[in-house]
Amino acid sequence: MSTQLHGAKLSSNTQNNLLKIDPAELYKKRKKHYKNSKGETWVFHTARENLEKMEAFELGCEIEGNSYTELARVLANLVHQLERERTEIELVQTAKEKEISELKARQTEIENILREQWERQEIQEMQLLECEEMPEMEHKKIRELLRLEMEMQLEQKVDKFMKQMHALHS
Repeated sequence: MSTQLHGAKLSSNTQNNLLKIDPAELYKKRKKHYKNSKGETWVFHTARENLEKMEAFELGCEIEGNSYTELARVLANLVHQLERERTEIELVQTAKEKEISELKARQTEIENILREQWERQEIQEMQLLECEEMPEMEHKKIRELLRLEMEMQLEQKVDKFMKQMHALHS
């Protein structure tokens, strides 16, 4: 059984090879990233599969005597698919790098906030100690209230930061 593609007859074997290039299948493969131990994406698995399909089609064309133009067109399509996959991988890598830099900036911001809070707390405690007209019990109560307030503020900011981190990773 043979079919015509752009005026050239194709055998059922060649048709099967062409049918293997399924857009849905290629989409799934693009979504599945192969990574090495450093987290770098490997493209050669998909490239090898496309090359094997191209070679099978080329062999079928040579056996059936189809034109080189048809082969060149299929080759161009495969090259275009590889280029799209490479571009998508680069976009994913760029997005991850941007996300990492944003997380580092947020971490630095949180560290600065924590440092400022501790400095403020120390200043407040020093001011309280300098006030001699207050009885010692009032000093302790005020220090404890300030400490509790600072801890609550710190916990709220850390919780907010953790929620943001969780949202970015989800």
